[in-house]
Amino acid sequence: MLKWFVIMVENLKEKIQELLNRSRFTADRL
Repeated sequence: MLKWFVIMVENLKEKIQELLNRSRFTADRL
């Protein structure tokens, strides 16, 4: 159970980082 939670958190962090990078990239282009 705990292992699943850790995996979910890691996946969320990766997605958030990806979104941050994408938004920063578009902001730099503007």
